[in-house]
Amino acid sequence: MYYTKMDLDINELDIQLEKLSEVKWFSMETLRKMVETGELNTDQVEFFNKCALFLNK
Repeated sequence: MYYTKMDLDINELDIQLEKLSEVKWFSMETLRKMVETGELNTDQVEFFNKCALFLNK
């Protein structure tokens, strides 16, 4: 799981598919719901919480 804050056109991204298992885009609200419903593993929840704290500063 990675976080980036950029103003870009998703169609312009050059994603190296051989290095990824999947790519998904989520809003912060969707991620919050995923945390509440237990859809994320412990590491993902920890990372999300760190990102949320950073963004709220």
